[in-house]
Amino acid sequence: MNIEPDGLTGCLLAVESIKDARAILNGPGGCRNYHSFLSELHYPRTDSGGITEFMEPYFMGQPRLPCTYLDEDDYIRGSVEKMERILPVVERKGDRLAVVINSPGAALIGDDIDGAIDRAGFSDKMLTLEEPTFSTPASTAYDSTIRTIMNWLDQPRTDTIPKSVNILGMSITNKDWRHGVFELQGCLERMGLTVLSVPGAACTVEGLRRSVRASCNIIVSPEYSLSTAQWYEEKYGIPWVMSEEGAPVGFGATERWLRTIADATGTNASEAISSMRHYREVAARFLTEFQRHSTLPKGITFAVKADSSVALPLTKWLLEYLGMVPVSVRLNPGGDPTMADSLRSFLEQQEFGEAWDKGLQESRPDVVLADGHTARLMKGMRYCRVGVDISLPSLDRFNFIPRTIFGAQGAMYLLDEIINGI
Repeated sequence: MNIEPDGLTGCLLAVESIKDARAILNGPGGCRNYHSFLSELHYPRTDSGGITEFMEPYFMGQPRLPCTYLDEDDYIRGSVEKMERILPVVERKGDRLAVVINSPGAALIGDDIDGAIDRAGFSDKMLTLEEPTFSTPASTAYDSTIRTIMNWLDQPRTDTIPKSVNILGMSITNKDWRHGVFELQGCLERMGLTVLSVPGAACTVEGLRRSVRASCNIIVSPEYSLSTAQWYEEKYGIPWVMSEEGAPVGFGATERWLRTIADATGTNASEAISSMRHYREVAARFLTEFQRHSTLPKGITFAVKADSSVALPLTKWLLEYLGMVPVSVRLNPGGDPTMADSLRSFLEQQEFGEAWDKGLQESRPDVVLADGHTARLMKGMRYCRVGVDISLPSLDRFNFIPRTIFGAQGAMYLLDEIINGI
């Protein structure tokens, strides 16, 4: 079963990740329902107004992704009339920005959506995503959409704020992204850096505008941000930094991520690295206690299905830190080629080359680390003993304690899921 999020999903979620922005879907209602549910699930934004505020046409009781609800006649006669009716309804919600995104079918009609926006007098707060990247992976579309919005804002750059950074490549598709942002922001602040903005993860329009004053961009996952980082550099001269070891997943990769940033920004990572010592010590103590009764997790098998920037450090950490054996490593579409090559070479050097791109069901691992749906499906069908949810699609909603995969907190979450699962 293919449950990979596609380019349309990436575009819609990227817009909906902006706190005071809203995506308008020009298309049939069938394209809306799942994406509206997904947006509200991973980034709830319904305030005290409650659901009654959205009991009106185009919203139909759902607070996210108002839709034109195109029918067969609209595909023949055009959808401009419906677009002209929906725009003022959405504008009354008070968002700072609205982005019209055509469904794949509506994109073929060729309606002048920009003209409808101009006639409504909303051209200063609404735009059309001209070329939605439907055929690309969700991560690529997410990156492209954030870049397009930044380009449309066309914020003039004033003075650069010294020792200030943006965190790029965090998205609302990440497992427990809120705690992930908090974790990584705390690390950077211990290095004396000020985080101006996190485009793609609950940033505001004003935050996007402020982001152009940063002295450096810090990349977490290049799949969701490399194009945007390159745009910042081309337009504003803001350099970007990315660890060759991938995202900060596991203790070792997090330390390398911090040291790479320190070298690029001229800061000192010692305090941030020292702050992980507590988690390392706690992890070591619990692992020692656990291994008094068992040799596990050493020798148990695992499978990873993730973005390349996550799969690379995660696979290395599970093998080198825990002594687990990789039997399947599959990358999500849109991976970073350099990191993918590095991961494949690592597996071959460790004599686990046969695990590369091997089917999860075929490998029958003890532990599967994948998106929530795959992890549950594999465990439910008894293809594995433990299923660890590390990304969207996921039905987990409320994280009262940190369950991010990034930083020291992320390492503890992964250890907790694996050790208690086996």
